[in-house]
Amino acid sequence: KRLVTALIDVDTSALLDVAQDRFFVAMVFCSFVAFIIIGIVINRTVRIFTEPIENATRTALELAKGNYRARAFENGVSKTAQLSKSINILARNLQDMTTIREIEAERLKTLVENMGSSLMMIGREGTISIVNRVFLKRFNYAYDQVRGKGFRSIALPDDIVEVVEHVFLTETPIRKQVSVQIGHEIRQNEIYGAPVVGDHGRWLGVVLVIHDVTELMRLEQIRKDFVANVSHELRTPITSIKGFSETLLDGAYKDEAMLLSFLEIIYKESDRIQILVQELLELSKKF
Repeated sequence: KRLVTALIDVDTSALLDVAQDRFFVAMVFCSFVAFIIIGIVINRTVRIFTEPIENATRTALELAKGNYRARAFENGVSKTAQLSKSINILARNLQDMTTIREIEAERLKTLVENMGSSLMMIGREGTISIVNRVFLKRFNYAYDQVRGKGFRSIALPDDIVEVVEHVFLTETPIRKQVSVQIGHEIRQNEIYGAPVVGDHGRWLGVVLVIHDVTELMRLEQIRKDFVANVSHELRTPITSIKGFSETLLDGAYKDEAMLLSFLEIIYKESDRIQILVQELLELSKKF
């Protein structure tokens, strides 16, 4: 009986030890599974909060680089969603502003390039920042020879340099007509220089507009010569008519032969005036 009791006690003790070991293993396994589940839940929760913020941060960095087409995901909790929406609104506004600036810059470029006069803008440091094709063609420059160079270093005509220096020194507009020799040809130019002042009175530089008035001056000289020639041509018959009329009024009309002779001369001179006037009318129609 004692032996049986001892054996039963041993078996019971062994079973308890096995049960305890199994319970401990089960507890460890359950704890491990619980930690994994908790970790997954925490990781998912953190990702729900952090991913929108990271996405918004990446979008903000892209905006800072000038990529205004970047957008943030508008999902997540209310706070992060509001942040993403605000960033997207900012991105759209920046994109719209950039588009407007590009359109205005294109319009300005088109205006500058297609104006008939030479244009050059010089920054406050004395370097050329804007120049149009008319200027390059008229003064025989290449674009690389002018852009970013000092206005004194590109061998501009002295009269143009004087105008630029005058505006720099006085900060007042100036208009001047000068003769500029380009190659073997002398061209007449009207130069207008003015200071460029930005917002809050900030000095930006000098703008120079050069009109080639050579053809206008040639036409003006032709007009003067034409008026002088016409005046001379008209003076002769008018003087004749006036002189013969005065002679007739002084009593020559009493001599019939002289009267007829003078009237014939007056008629011819008046016919000459009529022809001149008609030619002038025909000429005015052509121009």
